[in-house]
Amino acid sequence: MAVFNWSDITIDMKTGDRSFSSADLSTMPQLADPTMSFVHEYIHYLQSLGSVAGARWLSEMIDVAVLTALLLDGHIPEDEVRRKTTIQVPISLFVVDILRKHPDGAAKATRIQARFQPLRADGVRIFSIDGCCYGGNAKPFEVIQQPVDGEYYWGYITARGIFQPFNVAFLAENMARALDQRLRSACGFTAHSWDAGPRETELYNGLKSILLQNKYARNIASQYLGDIVIVLCALALATGQPDTALKDMLDRLGEARNLGGLPVTVARELRRHLGTNLHATPFNEAMEHIQRSNGPAAAMASAERIEIYEHQKSLQKVANTVLHEPSFFVDGETTWQRVLSWLEGFGLTRVVASDGPVHAVGHATSRVTLSELLGQAWRVLT
Repeated sequence: MAVFNWSDITIDMKTGDRSFSSADLSTMPQLADPTMSFVHEYIHYLQSLGSVAGARWLSEMIDVAVLTALLLDGHIPEDEVRRKTTIQVPISLFVVDILRKHPDGAAKATRIQARFQPLRADGVRIFSIDGCCYGGNAKPFEVIQQPVDGEYYWGYITARGIFQPFNVAFLAENMARALDQRLRSACGFTAHSWDAGPRETELYNGLKSILLQNKYARNIASQYLGDIVIVLCALALATGQPDTALKDMLDRLGEARNLGGLPVTVARELRRHLGTNLHATPFNEAMEHIQRSNGPAAAMASAERIEIYEHQKSLQKVANTVLHEPSFFVDGETTWQRVLSWLEGFGLTRVVASDGPVHAVGHATSRVTLSELLGQAWRVLT
């Protein structure tokens, strides 16, 4: 099936048993399979890299990519790459071209690894969909906190006794599944369904499984269950600590005080409940990081740097939209025209079909520079 590759922010439509060509994608929304698969992975892109955690990771990864190019081309000495303080760098270099000319693993034995390896581990922890072993006494669907690779996360115990952390990947998967089902309904699709099983129940619909507990029934009507999942995920991802934010919102949903019932009223009440945990500062900090005139990204030629900045800015719109109206993704039907409006408003990252790159979907042109920068960096660093 199609996948979203977080390491180089590419929507890969050629992988697995549901492989799609550019011709298949040009038929959207006539055919259910390519349409729903594409929208599912596009939501991953928006929510994973449009989250606070994703934006911070992305900004750091851009720095590492630029520093790797500068190191490999001899523009800075090895000692410079360990420091996160301001360094003097040359300007007007096409960094992607520099990385492209060096062989696989060229930087694997250099000091840049001291910055890259923790960042790589952060990416796995943030974007991994895998659950963790659990040996405690908590019951299924109980929300608890436990360490994941040395960092504590809130999450829940699945029916099979696995700890599923509320990380970015979990939230993005649950939001994407709820939205692709809204699209399925709006388009009247009868084809394309997801196989039943533990993975579907515990990961892709894990949050819905939690919310089916009786303690949430007073605040969540069954017909709005999928919409509330979308609201919870969108709000949590717009905070600096999405797992804690989700836990706090679940606590509020479990209280006797009524939240209003409708998704829009629940969304607004939960936004008030999150209070100062929901604000634009973390995103602004991530954006300012790449705009700094004296940071590593200053080494880029203007055309390359502006393209990457515009790509990040389009992702920032996702968070700003949720901050302004937390029910944005559930207001009205999720039609194909609505999806096209997201593509135009939030932009489109690189898309690869079975027969090559897809240059546009609707009127939205694929942005490729940032994907190429990250992809080339991973290639020379690993």
